[in-house]
Amino acid sequence: MKNLIRRTLENLSKLLNLLLNVQIEPKHFRHAKFDQSDDETVMIFWCLLKKLTKNTINSSVDDVKRIFHSLKYKSLRFYCLPSDMTQGSYQLLLAFGYLINNGFLYDYLKENVYKETLKPISHTYKSHRLDLNWNKDELTKKQTIEWIKGKIKINEKIIEETNIAIDKFVSQLNKDVTKPLGKLTLMQWLAFGKDKRYEREFLCDIDKKIMILECYEKFIQMERVFWDWMSSVHQMNSGDVLNYDEILKFTELILKEQIKKEKMVLFKLTE
Repeated sequence: MKNLIRRTLENLSKLLNLLLNVQIEPKHFRHAKFDQSDDETVMIFWCLLKKLTKNTINSSVDDVKRIFHSLKYKSLRFYCLPSDMTQGSYQLLLAFGYLINNGFLYDYLKENVYKETLKPISHTYKSHRLDLNWNKDELTKKQTIEWIKGKIKINEKIIEETNIAIDKFVSQLNKDVTKPLGKLTLMQWLAFGKDKRYEREFLCDIDKKIMILECYEKFIQMERVFWDWMSSVHQMNSGDVLNYDEILKFTELILKEQIKKEKMVLFKLTE
């Protein structure tokens, strides 16, 4: 049984690393089971939760807690975890299990595996420098300021309209190039063309997606082992002390957001 658990955690770690790039190892699962926080385990699990809930890597702990609150996750000890990510690996492992049970891993996998292999065209806004050619001797300070304001306003309007037009064009172009032509998209046709850059990018991405799908298939086959192990984790019943400062801080944050939402609703109703 121990060998089966080890293989299950090894495969799950490989899947998470390929899919989320979190550098997790089986030892981190074992450390979290016993609430060990003396290595990078806590940081890795916070990173894991951030990515599965589609938060950016720079998101705060409160951002992740907010997502779990919206999912009606009821573990008070999870919301008591410190913001500095120094402890709480056991609670983070339970929270990870909650996300897996609610289909977050499958949803993330489906979204990324079916994503277009070659990167779509993107439009980046560029900053514009105003060409202020005027003769200072001919204008008063007040007139100069007014002239500059007018020039800026006109240029900003032109920039805004140009960017909107480019965005619409790029959006339509991306729809066209990802539209299937037969069984392949235009981007995939390019991958089989003469330009070897597209071919290399396409084949590398396909290899990675195949590995992800193979790992996920193994995980599905061994999922029962994982949940049996998680059941043993749950029975550990970590005796960590509740951090009331953290729970009060998070409660205040949620209340402020709720009040803000209600004010917005009232404002719209009174318009």
